[in-house]
Amino acid sequence: MSTMSEAGELNNRINAIFERLFQASPQMLGDQVRRRELQRWDSLGHLTLLAALEKEFQIDILPEEGLAMETVGDVKSTVEKLYQRNRASR
Repeated sequence: MSTMSEAGELNNRINAIFERLFQASPQMLGDQVRRRELQRWDSLGHLTLLAALEKEFQIDILPEEGLAMETVGDVKSTVEKLYQRNRASR
């Protein structure tokens, strides 16, 4: 991440997606929260999450990357990595 404000902005955008898709409050979105600990973050919810992240951040998430996302923190670090890689290749 190039700046703290940029990291915060990405974090806020990811949290907004979790809040919208899973009706989760910001207090429920700690980095250690795992799949299935949030209502609706089941297999179908995870696919919906991946599609929403790809659209929001203009990134491509490979199947193995999507499968590796087990926690909110995993999602954030993967999106940040892919977002930065995508920006660097422009």
